[in-house]
Amino acid sequence: MPRSLSVTDFEQLTRPLVGQRVSRAYRGGGTALLLDFGALVPLRPRPELALSSGRVLPARTPLVGEWSVMIEWDWRVEGPRSVLLGSQSGDRRMARGIASLVGAEVSGVTLSMRVPELRLEFTDGRAVQAFAAVETRPRWALFLPLLSEDGHDSWIHMRRGRAELETREAAILSRVARKNPT
Repeated sequence: MPRSLSVTDFEQLTRPLVGQRVSRAYRGGGTALLLDFGALVPLRPRPELALSSGRVLPARTPLVGEWSVMIEWDWRVEGPRSVLLGSQSGDRRMARGIASLVGAEVSGVTLSMRVPELRLEFTDGRAVQAFAAVETRPRWALFLPLLSEDGHDSWIHMRRGRAELETREAAILSRVARKNPT
């Protein structure tokens, strides 16, 4: 079962992220923003996959940061006095702006509880802000340092307007319970 977090819990869990540098920044599906922090560490290797189409995907060992942030939609990168780019920017501006985050050092991580918005501040004066521009909640997750070789074991995300700490084990049990109600 996910554990609800207070602002104090959130601050304690994310304090070690301060001082980490962005090691990889990239755009995911749609306008998703993904940031990895600290050393990139290998996950469990994926074997070669033969698709039904006959195409073969080579074996690979994916890398992930010690910490990771995923913002599904509605985000912006702020400069000291203006918005530099955001999830609605053009592809070229977005690609250049996201790439420019690599190497930025985290100076603060905050969570607004009124509307659950994640904010990452950097020592160079820039900040990444997750928000919702429509009648919904911000969609983001902050993945905590790896505890096992097959990926992040816990993450913070928002559910029903509350910050929650979720673990892989709890997420799997929840999925199984939804598929097999008793």
